[in-house]
This record gives sequence, structure tokens and C-alpha cells, in this order.
Amino acid sequence: MLPDEESFHAQLRDRAVEKQKLLDLFHRLKLVPEWFPRQAAQIPEFTGELHYAAVGFLASTPSALMVLNQEDLFKDPEQQNLPGTTDQYPNWRHKLRYTLDELRTDPHATDCSLMFRTWLEKTGRGNG
Repeated sequence: MLPDEESFHAQLRDRAVEKQKLLDLFHRLKLVPEWFPRQAAQIPEFTGELHYAAVGFLASTPSALMVLNQEDLFKDPEQQNLPGTTDQYPNWRHKLRYTLDELRTDPHATDCSLMFRTWLEKTGRGNG
């Protein structure tokens, strides 16, 4: 195996370990339903249940501030900034995928916004 391949496979193994730790935490905190798989390897994509758990985890932390960017709120696969790139990626030019009207009417946008608002209220962050 070439050194780059070895590094790549080591990173994949490390990522799998971290995903499992996060899933274990979500189960322990009851942020995912009881029926949800317990092995990260059995979950091929970022599901609605994981999205709900991740936002709930962030909202539940004792930090004074909580930030959730638009890409994470709406499960947008395009990221705003790709570190280490200059000409290869249009950094800081990614626009919100919804228009202002769509934020109020698109089912995905309204579901994500409601989920976020629910977590803010549930954790007391919506009072300030």
C-alpha cells in the first residue's frame, strides 16, 4: 500500500471510530429513537433522526452561545468555505439554497426551521 493510501485508510478508520462514539452518545442521551441502529456502520447516510439528534445535542450543551450555520440547519452538502483552497473552490460565495419566500413555504425548509425552533424552546435557548 502506498503512503497516501495508508493515510487515507487510517483516516477512514478514525472517522468510523468517531462516528460510532457520536452515535453512542446520541443513544445514551436518548436523542435518537430506541429503534435507531446502534452501529454507525449500519447507517449509510445522515438521516433525519441524526440531524435531529445533532441539533438537539448542540442546543443542549451548557455553553452560553450556540451557532448553527445554514448548511447544517438545512442539511446542505455544499460547504461555505473549504480550508486550504484558493482558486479550486469558490469560497464564501455559496448562497442560501432557499429564497425568502421558500423559507416560509418549502416543506424541507419549514421542517428544519421548526425542528430548530423546537430545540431552542425545549432547551430554554428561545427565551433570550
